[in-house]
Amino acid sequence: MAHKLADEVLKEILELVLDVPDAKFSNVDTVSPFSKVSWSSSAVLLVCKRWMRVATPMLLECVILRSAGQAGAFASMLVRNPRFGRFVRRLRVEGSWPNYITSGLVISKIRAVRELSISIGVQASDNPKDIVTLLEHLHDVEHLAITDFIDHNVYNNAQRRIAAALGSSIPFWMKLVHSLSQRGHDS
Repeated sequence: MAHKLADEVLKEILELVLDVPDAKFSNVDTVSPFSKVSWSSSAVLLVCKRWMRVATPMLLECVILRSAGQAGAFASMLVRNPRFGRFVRRLRVEGSWPNYITSGLVISKIRAVRELSISIGVQASDNPKDIVTLLEHLHDVEHLAITDFIDHNVYNNAQRRIAAALGSSIPFWMKLVHSLSQRGHDS
């Protein structure tokens, strides 16, 4: 029976499963709300080709990167299908993976990001080049959530580089209307 549904109806049904609520996406608590996911939303794509065709744009609208494996898979997908980058409107980055995200092939394809959630709580040994480059190349950010997960008495150089990149990027984000940080300061 599902095969007789119009794509528009199927899309509305799949949105119920694939939607990431704003409060969850912008959550700046110490423990990420995405750290305890019981199933992968990409499983919806495996049902059939039609579901894959209808659900792919919805799935890519909100990208959450929490590991090098996820960042690598995302980068590989954009290299194989560059047009998929235009669907990315919300991007949450919970780490630093410069071998994947900094690639010009990735950043140049995700210019439509309107909502950004980043973690500046990187380790001293991490290279924040990907986050810094991403911040420099995004221009139409409207909503920003910053999670720091760090001891405010001990900043490392990687964290300072990200904070400096934020400081130099935010003044150019003319569409920015809302920001939220871990300390709960809402602007």
